[in-house]
Parts: sequence; C-alpha cells; structure tokens
Amino acid sequence: MGNILGKSKTQNIGEKDVIVFVVGPTGAGKSRLIGAVDKDRGTSRNAQGLAPSTKDVQAWTYTFERIPDNIVLVDTPSFHTDHDDADAESVMRKWIQSNVPAQCRRSGILYLHNLARNPEDNDQLIRRHLDTFTRTFPNGHCVPSFVYVVPTIQGLKPGATVERHFPKLQAAVNSLSANWKASMSSERFQNESSIACDAVRHLRQVIVSRAG
Repeated sequence: MGNILGKSKTQNIGEKDVIVFVVGPTGAGKSRLIGAVDKDRGTSRNAQGLAPSTKDVQAWTYTFERIPDNIVLVDTPSFHTDHDDADAESVMRKWIQSNVPAQCRRSGILYLHNLARNPEDNDQLIRRHLDTFTRTFPNGHCVPSFVYVVPTIQGLKPGATVERHFPKLQAAVNSLSANWKASMSSERFQNESSIACDAVRHLRQVIVSRAG
C-alpha cells in the first residue's frame, strides 16, 4: 500500500468505497493498528490498558497511492466488556444506520485478537464477537462476511504465552461457519506499519475481487 494521498473524517460513504471495520475485544490493539497505518493519528486512544478506550465509532476515509478505491477505516467500540457505561452495540448500530448505505457490499472485517489473552475465554471468543457485530446491522443492510484475522502482541513480549495461544486462535478461525469467509495472518502485529498496511491491503483485495 502506497503513501496516503488524502484523508478526511468520513461524512458520506460512496458506492465504490471499501469499508474496513476494525473489530475485536478490548485491548486487542484496534486503535493501535489504525495508528500504524496513519502515523498522524497516533495511538493515544488505546493507552488505557484493558479498559475500552474506544467507546464511540471513529471513521476516516483514505486515498492511497496505487489503490484506485477510497478505503474507509472504521475503529469500532469493543463488545463484551465489564464496563457498564459502554453500550457498544447501540453506538455501532446508530453509526451504521446513519453512515453505511444499506446495499453496500464492498466491506469486510479486520479482526484483531491479543495473544496475551486465551482465545477460548468467553469474553474473547471470535464467534461471539462476530455474531454481536452482525446484530448491529439494521434489517435490510448487507452484513460483511469477509474476515481477516490479525493476531496482535499487546502488553507482553513474544514467548510461551503467544506460542500457546496462536494455534488456539487459528483453530477458532477454522471452526467458523461457512457464512464467514475467514482467513488469518501468519504475522503478529505489535506496532509495525508494514504489517498493518499489509493487512488492510489484503482485506481490500479480497473484498474487491469477490464483491465486485
């Protein structure tokens, strides 16, 4: 993915725009990954540890070198947290209803999971988070089915925990129903711009090639 040629706070999503929803449990590094793509945004939004630092929806529309489509990166609030003040489903539903065209098919999910956490824990289950995200789409809206999972390393150094949880995450991705067209990166994202950009580029290619 080339340099950023232009960006703007998302106001209207065009028919040919590609929407990338960045989804995952709290502490997975969603805001950090977007900050690695766009260094001007920084990573201050996820500096609060495991408390959900993203409590609203943040969306920016980007134009990149060598990519003909606009890419809309959507930083989503975390579901299934212990914080009662974060009504993530309602916030997400209202944003989708106001901003996403009902028949928009050029969208996908960049799903992040922090390998510090066991993907088999109830609050970390990928299927649970994806099902909840699906429920935020109003009736009549096209729900994205393309999922690209990126393991992250947040708050720990690579080691035994990472290596123990990585195959569990891969097994969870493989067990998703056929309704989810899911695949997983072999890379572990910490704060590398190259891994973040490659993930966005890969998902964009999948969306464009299959959704038209």
